[in-house]
Formats: sequence, structure tokens, C-alpha cells
Amino acid sequence: MMREDAIIILNEREPRKAAVAGELQERLTALGITASRLVPDSNTVEIIAARAPLVVVTDYLLENFGTGIDLVQALTANPAPQSSVIFLTEEASVSVAVEAMRLGARDFLCLDAPMVLDRAARAVVDLVSSAALSRHAPPKTSPVLLNDLVFCAPRSVSLKSSVQAFAQR
Repeated sequence: MMREDAIIILNEREPRKAAVAGELQERLTALGITASRLVPDSNTVEIIAARAPLVVVTDYLLENFGTGIDLVQALTANPAPQSSVIFLTEEASVSVAVEAMRLGARDFLCLDAPMVLDRAARAVVDLVSSAALSRHAPPKTSPVLLNDLVFCAPRSVSLKSSVQAFAQR
């Protein structure tokens, strides 16, 4: 199953947040990002684990679930592939923002900030792009050290000695 790019979980009982969620979903779709909306409930963590989105955009207060902090804690405790989390909320509390970032949130955006939907869309695109690059990156390997190489031929042994002497200068 292919991973979904983004899931948007805002408290959509509030008309403003429902409109924000719809607008963000439209912007992401226009940018080529697959995005869906999820109404939070007691199965939210399981649904996210099953869909395995690259990014979760969440509100702080989540109807029928708890808080975005609870969500981040549950997601980081889950062995499923990890999603990057962005908060998009009206909760402009510094303590909430610090706690969210401490738990691993990648961004904390206040709905009242200018151009917040542009910033949110850009953050999602950047995280999706970053995840795509890391999936296709070659595995990290240790560099080969000169002493790790096996030299058998007399000229190779001589070359190794010359390189070692040069490196010690």
C-alpha cells in the first residue's frame, strides 16, 4: 500500500476550522500532495497507523480524542512508520508549542498568523519532499580506510606504504 502524503485533523465542529481544513486540503492537492481530512475519535491513532501518512497536520484541541499533544505521544509510541506532525491551531500558548516541539512536532503554526495557510502548505510540501528524498537515498556506509584494504601485489604494497608515509607528513 502506498503511503498517503498528509492527513489533516482539525476540530471541524468549529466552522472556521472546517473552512481552514478544506482550504488546506485544496492547496495541497493543487501542489500534487495527496491529502485527506479526518474527524478525530477514539480510533484516530489506529487510522493514522493504517494510512501511514508522511505528515499529520493537527489542531491542539481535538473533539472526541483529547489534544494534539496526546496524539503526538500516541504516534511516537506506535511502532508503525512515523509521521511528521505539524500543529495548526488557535492555541497560541508558548507552553503548548514548546511541549509539542519537545515531543517531536516539526512546526507549530497559529491560525491567526498572516499567510498561515501558505506556511502550512509549504511545511507539508517540504516534509513530503524530504521523506521522498530519504526513501531514495543510498544507504549510509562507512568510508573505506586504507588499513581496511588488502594489498597482495608488491607494487600495491609499495603504493600503500607511500600513501601512509605521505599522510603522516
